[in-house]
Amino acid sequence: MRLQRALAVGALLVMSASVAACGNDGKDGSGAIGGIGNSDGDGKASGGGAAKGGLPSASSIADISDYLNQHGACLDLQPGDEYDAGSLAGHDPAWDIPDDRGAAVWGVRERYVCRDNYDDSTTLALVDMKKFQGALKTSGVTSGVLVGQDFLVVPGGSETAQDLKTSGLKYLTCDPKFTMPSGYKKEPALVDGCVLTNYFRHL
Repeated sequence: MRLQRALAVGALLVMSASVAACGNDGKDGSGAIGGIGNSDGDGKASGGGAAKGGLPSASSIADISDYLNQHGACLDLQPGDEYDAGSLAGHDPAWDIPDDRGAAVWGVRERYVCRDNYDDSTTLALVDMKKFQGALKTSGVTSGVLVGQDFLVVPGGSETAQDLKTSGLKYLTCDPKFTMPSGYKKEPALVDGCVLTNYFRHL
């Protein structure tokens, strides 16, 4: 009897360990699956969830919009060209490619505009980040944009920029004269001469 009882207890312990090992269902510990993810240090995007030290990554405009709604608002999403042709663009223009070289040179795959909590326009775009940085560097544009691993965000106003300071996005600039106050962090971007920082200048 004692041997049978010991075997039964052992079997229950093995079953419990197996259930615990499988119970995560592919989640990363934060309970989130899919959507915006974070670079895991080797340039690859992990699933959505807790940051692992990298920039957030998105696979669609919907992912970016959802992400912005977690840190403020991204309402009334519409294509950039459609917004530019509308009545709002006259007094509240959205960010667009700064020169005439076109979306392919800049690596812009999709550009959309939405309204933030302050009724300003915020631009979001999926981009080939290395192409985008190369075009920005050679454009002569001194202002920057907020970026993730493969998307950009240009807030419509300073209030939204402040809301996004805790989002994990970084400010990208290729301005050779860029300076920042002490206490902020700066790191090299993908293109030599461009930098990423948590100092949101010009935003």
